[in-house]
Amino acid sequence: MDWKKLNVEIVIPDKIKKLLFLVVGTWIFTAVASEILDYLSVGAYRVGKMIAPLVTAIPALVVFVKEKKRLRDLFCRGVVKQLLCSMAMLFVLLVIIAFLNHGIGWSVETSLFDKYNWYKIYSFVYYVLVIGFTEEFIYRVVVQDCIDECIKKYKFLVPFLSAMVFGIAHYWVGGCGQVMMTFVLGLIWGYSKYYIKNVTYLAVSISHGLYDFGILVIPLLVSYL
Repeated sequence: MDWKKLNVEIVIPDKIKKLLFLVVGTWIFTAVASEILDYLSVGAYRVGKMIAPLVTAIPALVVFVKEKKRLRDLFCRGVVKQLLCSMAMLFVLLVIIAFLNHGIGWSVETSLFDKYNWYKIYSFVYYVLVIGFTEEFIYRVVVQDCIDECIKKYKFLVPFLSAMVFGIAHYWVGGCGQVMMTFVLGLIWGYSKYYIKNVTYLAVSISHGLYDFGILVIPLLVSYL
């Protein structure tokens, strides 16, 4: 069929184009970064692991800057309330993971954490300061806000859809199991930020980072009890 003769023109709204660029771009950068890490030596892997989350944030940062937003605007007042909210979310998350996974198991990372003091510092920086703040910027700030712009009705689906994007992005990290687990976590962070006034970017970022760090530390603490 000759679409030119029918004079049919398919117009994709700019906000949909932006969402597609953001989602597909983030997935591609995540997949490439994860694949590259597998081929690095131990020393290079540790450096690359620290840089990889920042690389995956490039599409989100492009959208954020293009819209002339400022990073400092993400850090609202009421820091104490946000910290308390992050601790509450952290507690809920650790209970959920313990229930779904029948406890948090010992891992290679936990062994390294137990053996080397430098790995304790490295892990804290990586999970709390890099992973937590980077992934929440991507999925709970830029992606979730972009989805919110695209949906006029049924706004309750906004955090659900952003959690789906968040979960699928973790397929390259740990397969289908990781997708399901991060999807559940994304629901909690997404709906908390979307509906609870005192839960902002700072709160979900701290909760996210401490949760990831907690999975590493808790088996070690339990072994000492």
